[in-house]
Formats: sequence, structure tokens, C-alpha cells
Amino acid sequence: MGVDLPTVDLAGFTPVQLTAGDRHACALDAQGKVKCWGANSAHQVAQPARDDHRGDAPDEMGAALDPLHLGMAAVHIDAGADFTCAVGSQGQVKCWGEGFGAVPVGINMQGFEASRVGAGAQRCVLDDQGAVQCWAGFGVDNEQRRMHRVELPRPIIELATSAAMTCVLDVEGELRCWGRNPAGQLGQGDRRDRTSAEALDLFAVPLHDEQL
Repeated sequence: MGVDLPTVDLAGFTPVQLTAGDRHACALDAQGKVKCWGANSAHQVAQPARDDHRGDAPDEMGAALDPLHLGMAAVHIDAGADFTCAVGSQGQVKCWGEGFGAVPVGINMQGFEASRVGAGAQRCVLDDQGAVQCWAGFGVDNEQRRMHRVELPRPIIELATSAAMTCVLDVEGELRCWGRNPAGQLGQGDRRDRTSAEALDLFAVPLHDEQL
């Protein structure tokens, strides 16, 4: 480790944000460009051939690693296990990888302008007013990606998604989580799943006097 840990060669591409899936990583720079490397078995790095991984052979990184053709300037990215989603400067969202393919696919946002995206089993987006919308299901079928607004008591300032759950942090420092709960990861003192984003029992996770 330390000085013996080599840097990742991005050839002058300076990241301002990083995200990583199970076997791929992506970086976003200040100009809104995105580079991805790693496994491509589900088109995670947006290459047509599934065996065309990036970073496992000489001369695939550095100047040879081109930015993705997003057709927009990205402002935020987030990776799921085998896919990634990006938010554009106009609030649009595109995803690629598992279920989406090698070409980034635009999501029908139904007028919602995103500022951040969470790419978990349930994809969620946050806007500048603190509203949250989510959708589930993979693929390009719009019926699989039907949006629904998550009703929450106060505006949200941060969200995080995983393969099992979604958590949001509001303007008063209260944290709420929903999704699968086999290990009590929702923080409610039980193992009962709360898989509906429209559930009425999104109680705040008790943090006592500690505000986030």
C-alpha cells in the first residue's frame, strides 16, 4: 500500500466523483464526461462485446480509455452491481449496463428534474427541492420503470441505495430507510421488510441525540 500502490492511469482526466459496482468503476470529471473501466459482461463499461473488459490488458487505460458517449454533460453518477446511471445538467437520467445495454438509455422522468441518482435494486432520484422519486425493474420496458413519488415529511438532502434498501436524509437530520430487512438493516428493531416506497410506516431511524 502507500507509495507502492499504483495510480489508475486516466491520461489527464481529473475525476471529481467516483462510483464502483461489483466489478467496474466509473469516474466523472468537471466537464461532465464519464469514463468507466472493469468488467463488461453486462455492458457495465458500455462496450458492445460483453468480453471487451477494460483494464485487464495492456494499453486499455490512459489515452486509450475514451469517455462514454452520453449525449449530455453529467453532474452525478452512481453504480449498481452491474450497471451505472448518470444525471445530466438538465435533470435527465441515463443508465447503461445490466438490463440497459451498451448504449446509455434515457429514463422517462415524467417531468422530474433530477440532481442526484441512487442506482440500487430500486433506482431513486432526488431533485433540488428535496423530492424523491423511485422506480424498480430492469430493462427498457417503460412498464418496468414506472415512477412513483416517495411521500416523506420533509425535503431530502441525501439518498443512498443498495441491492436491498434505500435510505434518505432530510433537512432536519432524520434518516428513513425502506426495502428488504433480513438483518435489521432498516434500523427499526425488527426484521420485517418494508419494500414499498409508499409505505406509511417510514419511521425515522432512531439515532438518539446524534444528528447526521
